[in-house]
Amino acid sequence: MKDKIKRLIGRMYTSGAHTNAHELTSKVLGQLNLNEEWSQYVDIEVRNMMDREAFKKTPIHKRALFLPHCLRKAGECKGEYGDRGLKCKKCGKCNIADIIEYAEKLGYQIYVVPGGSLVFKVLKNGDVDAVVGVACYDELDQAIKKANQAGLPSQGILLSEDGCVNTKVNKMEVARKLQL
Repeated sequence: MKDKIKRLIGRMYTSGAHTNAHELTSKVLGQLNLNEEWSQYVDIEVRNMMDREAFKKTPIHKRALFLPHCLRKAGECKGEYGDRGLKCKKCGKCNIADIIEYAEKLGYQIYVVPGGSLVFKVLKNGDVDAVVGVACYDELDQAIKKANQAGLPSQGILLSEDGCVNTKVNKMEVARKLQL
């Protein structure tokens, strides 16, 4: 279903059959007869499509990846917090280390953040020209809006399992976004 949604968003977006993200989200949900459970996913994918080309044009060294600290294994994580968020010790108990290693090879600036305030601080700093964010819908929605206000293209990835502790994300989906 997710591929079908992405294809429809792409067709509708390139045809100009929308005036804004909310309208396009509503049209996709209606056309595919999707219930409200799909609305957050469709909303994020619509905004990803709208920023995709500008994001792709941004040099990778000017892009930042924001990962939520809730991906770590609570109670087992050996990471330490600093001014850039959680410093991963790469113990292998969660997916954070794998994602960081891949993003580092590509040349991304990487932040494992406890919440949106650090994201906003980094965006204000001016060292970043595009962002990839992994989060639950509410956090991702806020971050995308802040990036948009700052004129920065973004790509968002929803957690596959959220809940503020021991969350999960699809590593392949993260890798695909980082490769854009």
